[in-house]
Amino acid sequence: MRVVLGIFTAGGLIIALALSIGVARDQARPPTPATSATVAPARCGSADGPVTLALPPAAFAERVEGAWARVENWLVSNAPATAAAWNRPATTAELITLQRDLGSPLPSELVITLTRHNGARADGFTLPPSYRLMSAGEILTTAVAMCEEGTDWRAGDVPFAKDDKGVIYLRGGGLYRYPTGHRYAGNLVELVERAADRLEGGSESDYRPDVDALGTLRWVHE
Repeated sequence: MRVVLGIFTAGGLIIALALSIGVARDQARPPTPATSATVAPARCGSADGPVTLALPPAAFAERVEGAWARVENWLVSNAPATAAAWNRPATTAELITLQRDLGSPLPSELVITLTRHNGARADGFTLPPSYRLMSAGEILTTAVAMCEEGTDWRAGDVPFAKDDKGVIYLRGGGLYRYPTGHRYAGNLVELVERAADRLEGGSESDYRPDVDALGTLRWVHE
């Protein structure tokens, strides 16, 4: 019996010694560095933009409204088919949703533009030579596509018109072509005023309006 107790006692001492050595080794071993978390790329369409629309100064808003009124009046008198191809005005809720999903404020001149007409249909008004105004929904899907493609994309860029070759987008007050990045105009109201001048014949330009027998406007390169 004493022999058995001696064996267990000796065994216990050996196990305790082994455990103490293992603990000492664990304490001496440098900690394994934590694996760095993978940082996901910023999501295109962040859904965290402001929920209040920017209001422009009254004089600027009047200028934007006046430029579009000139275009619309000319179309009603000269190109009725194109005049009838506007989309309905965008609602405040649609614009706030667009702004939130873009993750950046909408330029005030674009807000005014979309509240007059939420873009145009395929046979509707185009800015020379053939840039069709997009709806709020099209603006978001186009912005996400441009962001995912990543070519010269910056947060805050807002596309608003497109043709089969590219997009016109707002960046910091200026207008640019995508994907070339070439500057297209100083700002949106300047672009609309220029189109109105061309329609009314008060501007020398590379493009002039041409209306077919159905009353549809097309721009002709001189």
